[in-house]
Amino acid sequence: MKGAELTVRFLSVTDDSRCPRDATCVWAGEVKIRLLINASQTEIVEGGSTAAGAFRVTLVRVEPQRMSTTQIAPQDYRATLTIER
Repeated sequence: MKGAELTVRFLSVTDDSRCPRDATCVWAGEVKIRLLINASQTEIVEGGSTAAGAFRVTLVRVEPQRMSTTQIAPQDYRATLTIER
């Protein structure tokens, strides 16, 4: 679509229940982030995607991976997204 625009902003991690990499867990857990896409906020889990007009936004991964001995500061999170038309 000619002229279609998309603005995506990573706002925050809203849930991080991933198994710490230095632990053994029964469940792998999940991580969920909040994005601002154009003028709307949405939450998406790692591996999930959402439609945004003519685009599909997929959350590929969130880093860093959790450790059992340390907390991750909110500003240290990084999200990798793919965006397709």
